[in-house]
Amino acid sequence: MFGSLVRNLSARPRGSVDAATPERTLAILVSARALLARGWVQGAWYVMEAPDGRRRVVGAGSLTSRNFGDIVQSCLVGAVAEAARWHTPERGTAGPAVDALWSELGELAGLRPVADEWTPTPVLRKREVVDLARWNDRRGRTREEVLALVDAAIARLSPAVSAQSRPASTDAARSAPPVGTGR
Repeated sequence: MFGSLVRNLSARPRGSVDAATPERTLAILVSARALLARGWVQGAWYVMEAPDGRRRVVGAGSLTSRNFGDIVQSCLVGAVAEAARWHTPERGTAGPAVDALWSELGELAGLRPVADEWTPTPVLRKREVVDLARWNDRRGRTREEVLALVDAAIARLSPAVSAQSRPASTDAARSAPPVGTGR
């Protein structure tokens, strides 16, 4: 599951110039924020709820089908991956959002993460995903801290959003489509 998630986040979309635009990345981050505002989890990618109320935790190596039910909680990386699926079925469209979050995390920590131009994208993306997942799962981490990281990445991506990043993101959380499997 972990390897599959990283491959989906780092694949380069074929024949799509639009996939890595700042607008698409911004839309994915706003949608991910909506997911996180509804429910956040540590130690798993998602928590899914079946129509009968049963819940399953979905993590690395999980065999739970996406048809099991709706996503009711997600971690930071899981929210980005799911939000990217809302926008397009193309693999790799979540990658730029992961990059933005990872860079913002480095900035907030007082570090200047530098992407080595010789490092292949899948290797770099795996490092980013692992760093973000560890940060999400750190003991004592709060949903408010995770939302603040997403808000900071949203603000950095769009000057038009920076003045209103929290209200725009909050509105998106309230008006986002139901989180589900697309049934």
